[in-house]
Amino acid sequence: MDKELKQLVVEIISLTILLIVVVPICVQASNDYQEKRDVLLNGTGTSVDISHNGKMKKVTVYSEHDDVIRVNLILKITKFANDYEIYLDEEIYNIRDLDYTEDNEYQYYNLGIYEVDEIREFDFQLRNVGKNYYDETITYSFMTEGLL
Repeated sequence: MDKELKQLVVEIISLTILLIVVVPICVQASNDYQEKRDVLLNGTGTSVDISHNGKMKKVTVYSEHDDVIRVNLILKITKFANDYEIYLDEEIYNIRDLDYTEDNEYQYYNLGIYEVDEIREFDFQLRNVGKNYYDETITYSFMTEGLL
């Protein structure tokens, strides 16, 4: 009987140690998941507007959230043959140097991560490099993504 009692005590202690280690890990994983989910949902409460601002265009990102949110600004552009530069506020990017994904019709260029507090405005211009003409069928728009 003494041997069985000893085994039972060892099992209880082992189970207690296992719970002490596993429960905080599960709680932290759940909190991390909830935070990532909230950040992804932040990207769904935004809208983007493009308007003329002289030679430049003005890209305005509107947020429906009460807090400042961080979003990834993405240029959605039809596939093209020429080389272009992007002027975004004070920054100049060669479009071929930016990270992008693509589907059958469009390429999606990551322009950067920005904080938006209700409204954020950017000056924007797409310039052709080395040629005087644009691709005839090039069209573009902007979209935002929430961050993980």
